Formats: sequence, C-alpha cells, structure tokens
Amino acid sequence: MPGDRYAAAASLLHVSSPDTDPVPAAALAPEPAPTSPTEPPLASSSSAPGWPEAARGQGPENPLRAKVPLPAAAPFAEKNQPRAGALKSPSAGPLAHTPLTNSGQGKPIISSPEEVNATLSRARPLMPAALPADQHVPSVASLDPARRNPAPVRQPAAPFAIDAGTLGSSSLKTPAAPKSISSPIPEKHSGSGQSRSESPTPTPGLVSREGTGRPGEQLFEGTQNPSITIEKLAPPEIQVGKKCTFAIRVQNIGQRAAQNVIIRDEVPLGTQLLGTAPRAVVHGANLLWDLGTLSVGEERTVEMELIPTEEGELGSVAMVTFATQASAKARSTRPELALQLTCAKPKVLAGAQQQVHIEVSNPGSGDATGVILLDTLPAGVSHPAGPALELEIDTLPAGQSRAFDLVLGAEQAGPIENVMTARADANLQVQASCKFEVIAPQLHVDVKGPEKRFLERPATYQVRVENPGTAPAREVQLVTHLPKGLQFVKANNMGEYHADTHSIHWSLTELPANQQGTVELVALPVEAGDQSLQIDTRADQGLEDHTEKRIHVEGLAALMFEVVDTEDPIEVGGETYYEIRVTNQGSKSAANVQVVARMPAGIRAVSAEGDTGHTIQGERVEFAPLARLDPKAVVIYRIGAEGLQPGHQRVRVQITTDEIQQPITKEESTRVYSDQ
Repeated sequence: MPGDRYAAAASLLHVSSPDTDPVPAAALAPEPAPTSPTEPPLASSSSAPGWPEAARGQGPENPLRAKVPLPAAAPFAEKNQPRAGALKSPSAGPLAHTPLTNSGQGKPIISSPEEVNATLSRARPLMPAALPADQHVPSVASLDPARRNPAPVRQPAAPFAIDAGTLGSSSLKTPAAPKSISSPIPEKHSGSGQSRSESPTPTPGLVSREGTGRPGEQLFEGTQNPSITIEKLAPPEIQVGKKCTFAIRVQNIGQRAAQNVIIRDEVPLGTQLLGTAPRAVVHGANLLWDLGTLSVGEERTVEMELIPTEEGELGSVAMVTFATQASAKARSTRPELALQLTCAKPKVLAGAQQQVHIEVSNPGSGDATGVILLDTLPAGVSHPAGPALELEIDTLPAGQSRAFDLVLGAEQAGPIENVMTARADANLQVQASCKFEVIAPQLHVDVKGPEKRFLERPATYQVRVENPGTAPAREVQLVTHLPKGLQFVKANNMGEYHADTHSIHWSLTELPANQQGTVELVALPVEAGDQSLQIDTRADQGLEDHTEKRIHVEGLAALMFEVVDTEDPIEVGGETYYEIRVTNQGSKSAANVQVVARMPAGIRAVSAEGDTGHTIQGERVEFAPLARLDPKAVVIYRIGAEGLQPGHQRVRVQITTDEIQQPITKEESTRVYSDQ
C-alpha cells in the first residue's frame, strides 16, 4: 500500500565461516531472459530510514531502493526455475517478456553469458580445490531453512609417519627398534615449531613448485574473526499482480573485515522478478550480489522487486558467504652439524682402553633438533653396550657444541678407524673418524735338535722364543719338560732344573717386538723308544705358546769278542782248544749273532760246542745264529783242534748280526812244533 510502513517478517541468521558449498560453473549456463511489463525505473536511495528502506509494500509508487549500489560478483546455484507459461497481471494482462533494468542504469537484470563467466572467474577462489566424487552439491533452493550453513566437506585424514622409539637418556646404548604403527595418527601442528615427522604423506598429483607467497600485513596476523549477520525482510501480505519488494540485510558484527561477501537468493516460487537493487547477477531464478569487502560494523541491504502470480505463502531462503584473510610468518633458519673425533693415543696396547673425544657442534643459524650420534664399532675394539652405539642429544642450539668421551676396549692388534655419524632433523648428516693402532706382543717358540738318538748318547737341543708382535712381551717364562727317558745333563743362560717336575726353567724380563732369544739344554737318552720334549712359554697379558719335539731313542748293539787258545805251543799231533767269548757291550740286543771260524792248514778242527748247533766242513766251523744277545750278555763257543804241521798257525774267527752286516774278524796264533 502506498506509504504504508509495516513490520517485515524477517529471519535472522548468524554466519561465522564461509562453508556454503559453491556450485560448479557448468550449472550456471545462462537462460533466455524473461520479459515483464514496462515498469518505472528503479530508484536508489540511502536516505529513507527504518523498515520501508529495506522492505516495502506493494504498488507502482514504491520503487526498489538500496543503501549502496554494489558490483556484480560470485557464482550462485541454479535451483528452482519459474513455472512455465505466461504470468498475468491483474491490471495489464499477460506480462510481456521484456528485460528489466536497475534504476538509473539501463542494463538488463538478466546477465549475459560473458558477464556470468566474468563473475565466476572472480569468485573461483571461494570454491574448494576438490570434492569427493560422491559428494552432492546442494542447490540454494534445496537447503533446509533450519540449516543455513551446511557442514563443510572435509577430506579424510591422511596417514602420518611416526618417529621411531624415543630414547630417554644421553648415554650410549644399542639402537631401539622402531615402534609399530597400528593406525594412521596425524601429528598436530601447534604453530610453535616444526613437525618431527621425516616422511609426510604425499598429496596425490602434487607437483613440487617454488613458492611465491609473501607475509601479509601485520593486521592479518593472529586470530581473524569476522562475523556476518543476515536478515531477510518481506511484507507481511502481498497481492497477486501487484508489485512488492523483498530485502536482504547483512552486517559485519565481527572484529575483522570480511572479504568476498556474496549474497545468494532465489526468485520465490509463484512470483516473477521485475528488478534488483543494486544490480544482481541473474541466472534463471537464482540471484547473486557480490558485495566485495565488508568492513567492521558495516551494513548492506539488497532488494528484489517481484510480482506475485499465485496465492499462498511465498518466499525463498537467502544466504551469505564470505572469506577472511589470515597471515603468519616465521623466521627461517639453517641449522648445521659439525663433528670432530680425537683419539687420546695413536697407539694403544691390546687389553687396554682407548679414549675417543667427541665434539659435535652447530655452527648454523638455527637450533638443530633430533640430534643423534651413531657409531658402528670396527673389528678390533669393543664397548660394553655392544658394537652398534647411539647417543641421543635431542636439541643442539645454534652456535653451541657438546663434548663427550667414548671409551673403547682394545681387543685385537691392527689399524683401527672408528667412523661416527651425526644426524638431525631436516636431513642433516655429517661423519667424522679417528684412526689409531692397537698393538700387541706375540709369542712363538720352537726347538731344534736330533730327532733320533741312541741310548746313552747325549743330545743337545736349542729352544728359541720370539716376539713377532708390535709391542714388547714382558715377564716371559720358558719351560722345557723332559720325558722320563731323557736325563737332564745341563742348561745355559741360567736355566734352572727342577727335579720334582723334571723340567728346566728360564726367565726373561722383556722381549722386544720382533726380537728372539735362544737357550740350550743337554739331555741323555736313558730309555729306548719314542720320547717327547714339551716346551711352553708364557708372558703378561695372557700370552702363551706351546710346541713339542718328538725323539726316537734306539739302543746300540756293541759286540765285543775275543779268541784264546788254551794250549800254546803244541807239538804235532797235540791238541788245543780255541775259546770264543762274545759280549754285547751296547744298549740294544743283538739279533741273529753268528760265529764262523776258519782253520789254517797246519791245524785241524776235531770238535765244537756252544749255545747253538754247529757244523764242521773241512777248514770251516760254523755255529748256528743266536737269535738274541741281550745287552751285557756273554756267550762262549769252543772249538777243539789238533796240530798237523809245525809252524805258526793262525785261526780266523768272524761274527755277524742283523745290525752288523759287515763281519767283525779276529785271529788267534798257535805255534805247532815237532822234534828234530
């Protein structure tokens, strides 16, 4: 009614975040512009106070008015379309489909495709980067009035790598096994530091590029909390065929400016749109006002002029979306690691300890976090914690250093290079090493001398001890154990014979590296058979060596015999006896002792006797071999003879044994005489 003021039916919605789902550009294709009867131009004024300024009654005398003309902006959702068929006005008959214009602008309220696309391009930053394939994009008309701001669509949390087990002290220890991960656990970022995760979950399709962003103004730092209220205003009663005005009022009641403020609405079902103020982007039944930036406390009102075509409750749901800005900046630093290892001594004796001084420093401009020292010990050294060591330092501030001493046990002789690695977050890694030598004495003993010896024949043996190592051997003891078949005779270099152990002892205070010493002993074999010299040497640090010398001792069969005649001289025809006495003076039994006698022409053998049988054949008298003649044993053979011719007659006797293949010969002379 002209000039009437009335209380508008309004709904108030408090908006705190731009979570409304935008509509894809494909849904915003322009449609043919509807026509309407010729209407007076739309007026624009910001001077009228109170409700009539926002929503007025019906009548041709009530032009559309808005507080501030606003530019066209962001996209909107195409939802419910006007009903098909011509709309009729009570006063003018069928409405002609002619473009409606905003007051004073002379532009169609139905936007061209180019204008819609330009608006979409400006509004595109408000759209999410991607939506799940099964996510439905709701239309403006389909939104439940009770749910003005649907919950934003969120991507599922991606798996996040978790560090291995945390070490609780700064002592060397065996590295802990990584903890198992039963489910993805995202790591929270508090904003006060960097994530300790080394393996963030990659974003599918992400291409790494150089950054272009810069810190914003200081006012954008900290919590940004713009807040927008929206109110829809409409007359309490409208009439079919008579123009009416619906209004939407928004206000920034927050503490920060809101950017990209966009109001979306629809032409109510059962009405026909005549105009908008300020000019809206129109697509089908959808309307969009781009208000740009709304400063703190600022209020804006937009209006639509309608002609009702049906009876009943008519209306639509308006919504507002906006964006805000926030900025944060951080000082980027570059931590560094430096590692130095110093060995206390260039050489260390096996069995002793080597101290390795470790200094790790951070010469960079930022704190190094997650600092850890790793050491895998080389062969030849040891540590009580094992061969794989780890020392957790955690945080090493910029410009500071930490020093430690690592004590290693020297185990085996040889060159040692200990390599240590320092690691930290941000892929920092550095290595350092120190070299030293583990030295150690060694002992080696051997003996030289005859391996075969006859009984009761003294044998000389030389015992040598040497140090082929790299350090002096101290308190060297040398002991030679004699078997019972060898009797000690003497030893040089102050060797002491211990009768209770039947051994000879020598002592040496120090035997330098690559030096040797030799001692000598004399022993007498007193038992036949296999004998063995046992030689042992020992020194400090548990050094020892052992060797033995096997000796085969044999007895010596030493036969002695003599031949004597019992009667000398004898006359022709007289008799005498030749006695042959065989003695084994050696230390070994003589085997197969055989005696053979040859008689001269002037004497004839007539009889024989002994321990074995005999034969007499002409001048030859042969006794059967005696199987064994023990040492010191004596055997006697006798031959009876008759003188045949005067003169000196010589009897020749020969003895052989298994050991004596060349006969031993002796002669006995007998004078045979006769009367003249």
